[in-house]
This record gives sequence, C-alpha cells and structure tokens, in this order.
Amino acid sequence: MDEETTAWLAWADGLSADELAAELALLAAHEARLVQDLEDVTWTREVFRGFATGPPPPGAD
Repeated sequence: MDEETTAWLAWADGLSADELAAELALLAAHEARLVQDLEDVTWTREVFRGFATGPPPPGAD
C-alpha cells in the first residue's frame, strides 16, 4: 500500500460512522459531477467534429 492510501485510511479510521457516510456521499457527488463533465466534453468534441465534416447537427444552431 502506498503512503497516500495509508494516510487516507488512517484519517478515515478516526471518523464516526456518520462522518464517514457524509464523506462517502461527497465523494459520490463529486464522481457524478466528473462523469457529467466528461459526457459534456465528449458531446462538445463530437459537435466540433461534425462542424468540421458537414452541416451542424439538428438543434445545434
């Protein structure tokens, strides 16, 4: 196990069950936001590729 993982586990070991649940909820929300951002970037990239190869897709005006 690396030092960063060891440090995180030591930190989490000191949390109550409620605090740990709250931290996990924050991490889940952060992950959901990152997934949405990646989907947005992917969509934007595809739109720009479409502009480079032909007319704009419907609804992009």
